[in-house]
Amino acid sequence: MKCSNKYCQDGIEFITCCSGRECGCMGQPVAATNCKECNKENREPTDEQVIQEMQYLEWLGD
Repeated sequence: MKCSNKYCQDGIEFITCCSGRECGCMGQPVAATNCKECNKENREPTDEQVIQEMQYLEWLGD
């Protein structure tokens, strides 16, 4: 099953600063949380790129 949330990667939803057109950040992620659509069981990500990106983001999870 593919998640329809365009900000979701490996069950983690990346929250961007803005749309990418407002402040010049180009839509860079600033926070992350579990995707409510495809990760209701709050599993840990397994994708190495997602794990690395999460080191620099604020976690807004439960």
